Amino acid sequence: IETRLGRQSAPRRRYNVAYGVKTYAQLRSLMTFFIARKGAENGFRYKDFEDFTTGTNHSGAPAATDVVLGTGDGTTTTFQLKKYYVSGLSTRTRLLTHVLEETVRIALDGVEVDEADFSVDELTGIVTLNTAPTDEIVTGGCEFDVPVRFESSTSDWLQLSHDDFESGSMQSVGLVELLGETSAPEAFYYGGG
Repeated sequence: IETRLGRQSAPRRRYNVAYGVKTYAQLRSLMTFFIARKGAENGFRYKDFEDFTTGTNHSGAPAATDVVLGTGDGTTTTFQLKKYYVSGLSTRTRLLTHVLEETVRIALDGVEVDEADFSVDELTGIVTLNTAPTDEIVTGGCEFDVPVRFESSTSDWLQLSHDDFESGSMQSVGLVELLGETSAPEAFYYGGG
């Protein structure tokens, strides 16, 4: 008999962004960013270029009908942006936070709602409609970032290799997803998935 324990509700994504550092200027910029975040202490936003939208194949343009967010009941005005991952009979729901407000699109029964008719909390991914839908199906789509932190602390430092006078590289720059974290307002786009 095998026993398994799920310690978290969703898989934790990990990234190695060392390959995104191509020039010495980028290396210095990353060092500064790392020190300013105190290594692993402070989180930030990261764009995973392999999975950053509710659109087709995880990278297509989002549509207002991508994901069912709920059904109107005449009183509820708030709906959480989300994304479904379906494989066979298994479905995993990912609640989206750190969304890009300008990309959010909402529809009621398949008819897209004007941007002036709703607002979005970028950090929580909660959409608030100005008027509560009655019995319409609420759908939405958007682009989103992943809240992450550096895998190493400032005491571990980054392992740098000075290859030449104005060139250098790093073996690994690990990032770890922050599950349940909503305090990473900055965007940081080194590399990608």
